[in-house]
Amino acid sequence: MADGETETQQTKTDQNVEETQTSSTSDPYKCVWNGVPMTWNETSKQWLPDVEVNEDFLAYYNANYGIQYDYDSMPKPEAPKVVLKEETTEDGEPKKEVTKLTKEQKQLKKREAKRRWAEAEAARRQQGWFEMDEEKNTTVYTSGFPPTIDEEEYVKFMTKCGVVQKDPRTGKPKIKLYRIKETGEPKGDGTCCYVELALQILDGWQWDTAHKIHVERAKFELKGEFDPSKKRQRLSGAQKKKFLEKQEKLGIFQWKPDKPRNFRNRCECTVVLKGMFSLEEIDQKPEKIFSLKEDTQKLCEQRFGTVKKIVLYESNPEGVITITFDNVEQADLTVAALNGRIVAGRTERPECRVLSIQSHVVHGYVGNKCAVFPLQLFGFEVDSINSVHFSNHTQYEKGARGQRLNATDLGEIFEGLCDNKLEREYSHILTGYCGEPTFLQKVAGIVKHCRQYKPDLLYVCDPVLGDNGNYYVPKELCTIYKKEILPLANIITPNAFELSELSGGLPVKTEEECLKAIKKLHLNFPNLNSIICTSLLVNSEGKDFLACFASERIFSDKNQSNSLHFYRFEMSYIDSIFTGTGDLFSALFLAWWEETEGNLCDTLKATISSMQAVLRRTAEYSKLKEEKTISKRELRLLDSRMDLLQPPNINQIIFKEIE
Repeated sequence: MADGETETQQTKTDQNVEETQTSSTSDPYKCVWNGVPMTWNETSKQWLPDVEVNEDFLAYYNANYGIQYDYDSMPKPEAPKVVLKEETTEDGEPKKEVTKLTKEQKQLKKREAKRRWAEAEAARRQQGWFEMDEEKNTTVYTSGFPPTIDEEEYVKFMTKCGVVQKDPRTGKPKIKLYRIKETGEPKGDGTCCYVELALQILDGWQWDTAHKIHVERAKFELKGEFDPSKKRQRLSGAQKKKFLEKQEKLGIFQWKPDKPRNFRNRCECTVVLKGMFSLEEIDQKPEKIFSLKEDTQKLCEQRFGTVKKIVLYESNPEGVITITFDNVEQADLTVAALNGRIVAGRTERPECRVLSIQSHVVHGYVGNKCAVFPLQLFGFEVDSINSVHFSNHTQYEKGARGQRLNATDLGEIFEGLCDNKLEREYSHILTGYCGEPTFLQKVAGIVKHCRQYKPDLLYVCDPVLGDNGNYYVPKELCTIYKKEILPLANIITPNAFELSELSGGLPVKTEEECLKAIKKLHLNFPNLNSIICTSLLVNSEGKDFLACFASERIFSDKNQSNSLHFYRFEMSYIDSIFTGTGDLFSALFLAWWEETEGNLCDTLKATISSMQAVLRRTAEYSKLKEEKTISKRELRLLDSRMDLLQPPNINQIIFKEIE
């Protein structure tokens, strides 16, 4: 009966829930049972009260269903036992209590320590002379040095095999050079401390042909009577500790590789340009800061290399701009090219564009191959037309191969420039080897055409005919030069043979004959401002030397007339055979003519100085090579790029005005 009643009661409950749910809201998962909101739990599959668990609910729950505990009858936990561990030393013995000393006790203890140290030092001084233990002796005695040696050279030599100990009191190396009492000059022997490998490495070292170094362990002997007052006082413990800490901090016992012989610091990648602007300009136009930086960076990147950083100091009265390059070589090029010049928008030289018509070779340096590079180093834009395109120059044993440009080809190339109006941009024309008469006549027409747009165009002509009494080109070219080219040129740079031929066959073997030929050309061609005879072997005051003779026509405002001035520049003779020297000379002359603003003497001094440097380097290079071939005598142009920009020994060039 009980089971039946329970089952009947459960059925009624479900029915009531269903009735309540049906009569409740439309949400099928919520209902109210006996006034208690219920929610269907899908996880447990049952209805659960929907109540908020708060303090009131918990109090109600504990009052009806909680268990009452009698806390007074429960056993109480015992208090934790604290065991004090006795402090002990590393040996396991009880550690003694340290009593703090008063200030007076500390001072008394310090004075007592000083007293004991002073007594020990006094006792040590009274010991007299004693022999040093060999194992502790780090001093070596050296002899055999020349009497001219000084302390700096001695230390540098002794550091070849180790670290020279320094005196902790003075910080100077512990070395001693024995000197003559009367004169104070070195005897050639000395001592050095803390050089352990000197006995094995430096003993027997050949200092020079007359001096051989001898190294042995130093032996100290008593001379005369022992004087305790002269004995050096020992370092205290604090001084020793400080000295050792300083040595460790400096890392003098750490091995460090030697720097390369030509080592350059990274700071040398930065170039300082002064005089780039004035404070007044910045105050009037502050926006000029940005344009000046951009112009300077653009100029340096085009000519010298990658600019990593550029800084303009707008408040600096000297107008400073610093430029940091990627490497030291680029910085050197910048210094050589810009030193003494004004750039980036102040009084910068206007853009110069050169039309260079010369020969060209694949291998070696003659013609345009020799002229374009120097001009570009100086910032010139160069458009080159190659009169010939050969494999190499013609002085090689088996000659050269390639193509020659005729007058028709030259005319077609120039017409292409004219179609695009590019011929109007040329400020300079430079000509060299032209192998055919019609080709040379076409060159004259090109010069006339370009002068229609720029009447002040500067034409520098190297009248290549031959050398040493021999023609390189057909003889009729000499006539064309005199009839059509020289009347157009401003400056010509012939050698002695070419000067003789252009002057009508006058001999050019002495200074007087050279000046006579130059005067005749000036008389026949009044348009020529300067004539430079590039080299002539002359004798003056009983000695032979190479000389460069030059003339210039100077206009006098006072007399409203022209006057000729003549100069002689002396050069050292370099015994070797070179090619391309005339082409390089004319290109450098043109570059320095613009750099010096038309100063003939300064131009020739710089040109000759650079030429001499290139020829010396070429001669030295060819001597070092075992294979004595013509290719080893090609001009060392790239190796000499710094000498082109910054001529060495320029002030040693001897020149004087003659007549």
